[in-house]
Amino acid sequence: MKLQSKEHIRFLKALLKFDVKFLIIGGHAAIYHGVRRTTSDLDILVEPTQTNGKKIIAALHSLKLEVPEILPSEFEANLVLSFGLEPDAVDIINYTPGFDFATIYTNSILADFLDVRVRMIDIKDLIHNKELLNRQGEKALLDQYDIEVLKKIIQKNK
Repeated sequence: MKLQSKEHIRFLKALLKFDVKFLIIGGHAAIYHGVRRTTSDLDILVEPTQTNGKKIIAALHSLKLEVPEILPSEFEANLVLSFGLEPDAVDIINYTPGFDFATIYTNSILADFLDVRVRMIDIKDLIHNKELLNRQGEKALLDQYDIEVLKKIIQKNK
């Protein structure tokens, strides 16, 4: 699978360089697991710790991104950071409904994106996550589509 954007690859390499503890969730994960669709942003779930926050801030600075005034300790509370414009948009989040980071990270798999090896949410956790998002409108329809296709993929692979 190819990432949509060279900027996403550059971003992931920076996270890896600074040893950030993270994994990919959302649309890219659905595509990786076999859903045929597109997505316009990269959703990154990060470990919600001060230590990881320091690493994330360092990675963002290394990319010369304009980082809001944020302290590493702020990564311990629910946080969403969004950068860039589609198709290079990135959302960094440190929480997701129904999961703690340790569990979702332990269940994650290693995935190859061109020359970048990253952790990806497990297909069963992705389904459960999308079921718990409880979004409205078009995003709810997209989540339902992802859920149905991912369940079919699991059945096919049994």
